[in-house]
Amino acid sequence: MTDTSKNSVAGEVSRPAGKKNPIRPLYWLASYPKSGNTWTRLFLLALLRENGNLPGEGADFEGLGAFFTGDNSISHFEKVVGRHPEGLSDRQLARGRLLVHEYLARDYPGIPMIKTHSALGVMHGGHSHNMGVSRGGLYLVRNPLDVCRSLARHIAADIDVSIRQMAKVGYVLPAKKKASPEVRASWSQNVKSWTWPETPDILVLKYEDMVADPIASFTKLVRHVGFPIDDKVIAKAVDAASFANLQAAEQAGGFGEKPEHSDAFFVQGKAGVWRDVLTPDQVRAIVTVHATQMARFGYLTEEVLGISGTSRQEALDQSEAHLKAGLAAIGE
Repeated sequence: MTDTSKNSVAGEVSRPAGKKNPIRPLYWLASYPKSGNTWTRLFLLALLRENGNLPGEGADFEGLGAFFTGDNSISHFEKVVGRHPEGLSDRQLARGRLLVHEYLARDYPGIPMIKTHSALGVMHGGHSHNMGVSRGGLYLVRNPLDVCRSLARHIAADIDVSIRQMAKVGYVLPAKKKASPEVRASWSQNVKSWTWPETPDILVLKYEDMVADPIASFTKLVRHVGFPIDDKVIAKAVDAASFANLQAAEQAGGFGEKPEHSDAFFVQGKAGVWRDVLTPDQVRAIVTVHATQMARFGYLTEEVLGISGTSRQEALDQSEAHLKAGLAAIGE
C-alpha cells in the first residue's frame, strides 16, 4: 500500500511522495450506467489485440480486467490514499479522487482509457474528474426509457425503483467494499454535464446508433482517440465484440462484472425495448423529469409524448421544474 502523509490539523489527503512517472493523459469512457460502456471497452480490447498492441485474442472478459479499469475501483483509492473511503470527509474524498486520477495517468500499467459513471463537475465540493491529467473522452448516451429497464435488472429492483433513482438530482452512490463513491446525479444531470456545452474534446455517441451501425460508430471513436488503425482491423474488432459473441462467451465461462443476483450481464443489446416493457405511467414519469435532455438527442418523439399523455411544452416545463426543485433541496 502506498504510504501517504496527511495534515494532522486539516486532515488533508496528500499526494504520495516519491519520484513521479510522466503523465499519460487519460481518455474518459463516460456514461450513465447501462448505456454501452462495457461493450465499448470490450471493442477497444479486441481492437488493440487485432492491431497487435496487446497480447491475446478477441474480447475475452479476463483481458478486460487486465487492461482496462474504472475510476471508482477501491484498489486504486486505497493504494493512493492508504485507506477505504468510508469515514472520510467530503473534502478528503474530493482530494483523494483527483489523486487517484493522477495515479491512473502516471502509474496505472493498463490502457489509460478510464471508465466513469460520475457526472462531470463538482463532487464532494471538488472537481469530479482531474482534467489536468486528461485529454478528453467519449460520452455514451442511451434513451432513458431503455436505460431504466436495464438498470432495474442490474440493481435487482423493479422498474419504478430504477426510474426514481434516475430522477434523483445529485444522486451519490455510496462507497462499497470494492468501489469508492460515485456522483452519478440524475440521468439528465449526467448527460448534460458531459455533453453541454459541446466541445471537440468529448465525442458523443448514441447507443441506438451503435446498435444500428457499430462499424460507423466505433470508427468515429477510433478516429477521435487518434489510433492509426485501418478499417479492416476495426471491422474485425466489431465482429469480435458483437453482442452474439459476448453473450456466447458469458454463457460459456461467465462474466466477472455480472451482479450476483443476475442470470446474465448481456441480455438483449437492443434499442427500443421499452415499448414492450413500460406502462404509460412509467413513460410519463421519465418524460416529465428528463424531457429537456431527451429532446436534445431525439428521444422526445411524438410517439413518446402520445404514450405519456403530455404535450412537449408541458414535459419540458416539468423537467426544468424538477431539476430546479432538486437542486434547491440539496442546497445548490
